[in-house]
Amino acid sequence: MRRLLVVVMTLLLLSCLGACSGDDEGVSGKTTDASARSVDGTIGGIDGAVSDTNSGPIPCTHNGVCDTDAFCALYYNGVKRLKGDGQPPILPGWSNVCEDDSAGKVQEGAICDPFSNDGDQILAACVNPSACMQGICSALCEQDSQCPAETRCGVTEYGAPVSAEDGADAIAWLPIDICVPLPKESGACDKDADCGGSQICRPWVKRVAAAFASEGRCVTPTAGKQPYGQACGASSTGEGLGKLCDSTLCLYASAKSAGVCSQLCESSKDCPDTLTYNGQVFPTVCDSLLTNHAGTSAPEDDVYLPHCVAVNQKSSRDDCEAKRACAGTEACRAYTITWGPDKASALEFRCVELKTLTQPEGPTLDDGASCDPFAGDIACKGGYCLLNTNGTGVCGRLCKDDSACGGGTTCDLKFPLIPRSDESKAALVGMCRG
Repeated sequence: MRRLLVVVMTLLLLSCLGACSGDDEGVSGKTTDASARSVDGTIGGIDGAVSDTNSGPIPCTHNGVCDTDAFCALYYNGVKRLKGDGQPPILPGWSNVCEDDSAGKVQEGAICDPFSNDGDQILAACVNPSACMQGICSALCEQDSQCPAETRCGVTEYGAPVSAEDGADAIAWLPIDICVPLPKESGACDKDADCGGSQICRPWVKRVAAAFASEGRCVTPTAGKQPYGQACGASSTGEGLGKLCDSTLCLYASAKSAGVCSQLCESSKDCPDTLTYNGQVFPTVCDSLLTNHAGTSAPEDDVYLPHCVAVNQKSSRDDCEAKRACAGTEACRAYTITWGPDKASALEFRCVELKTLTQPEGPTLDDGASCDPFAGDIACKGGYCLLNTNGTGVCGRLCKDDSACGGGTTCDLKFPLIPRSDESKAALVGMCRG
């Protein structure tokens, strides 16, 4: 497990599924079949064959290494184990090579089909099947100068399915350096209100020395893309760019259901009061989405994006920072507002309703009780089911001192919701735990 003790928080059945940027990235496997989570716009597998040439495949990190009629194609090296294959072990990673351009596909900088594996074919595919980024035919890169106009070198990631040492399924998180569309960018931002005129704040994940960072950039909206609150994703009814969010934040999309467009925020005050999803209206708060693991299994360098999310429809969202407690069947929840490990985290405390259709009387478990950390509803009265290293869960709640804790638990005043190597940048709360 990535964390010795983590918090499992499920308010609704809401997840980002890796499709938040609206990309359809093709990843080839040289020795194994490509992993194809194709319809939801995350990783669209392509034929893993390497073109035969007289000189053999040319390794590459960007198009500048390749001939003028070729591009740098993203290839997974086929390693099957998290700790590596062979002796000395070869770790999971990329083995990119130059490939010849394909006829009938658009070139760098042109609009491309962001979901080339769905039924919507009104746009042509990008010549590089790994690089249709947010509907723009892009390219692998090491620096901005290798990118098409109005794009910059950024980082996304691919979760390669591998085996752990004990044979269990595992994921190797591999960074992908790729050009990211930032049309007519005019400066940094944390939210739309920071941008002038009609510009919006769009997230950008980038490399900073040996680490990764994230920030917002003011950009000009792209015609045809969807604004906040509109349906998005491969399963939406939009066509072409109409399946994408201008913010790049398409939440809750899956292979079978459309998502909804969100936006960046610095606090809950930056969010529209509601978000309509699947025909239902939900209140919102500002919370942070894990968007990049920075190529490691350590949580301290994870990269996040603060954005507007939906909470239980009956939630008062009252500020509970002072008491860390709420009335009735509501619980005080801590929402993190953070970016990369280079920036300090902020916290908001809001009362959130825990009663649901399948739990109409509200939660029944007291502090210290065993709980299911993977259940759809939170059965703990305090609003938290903490995951132990052995896979079991224990009920906890936010606290300021031991007087708030029951069931033999005590108040850990430095419980990390988001840990950082520099503690001053971490999101730490008081949490009742055993």
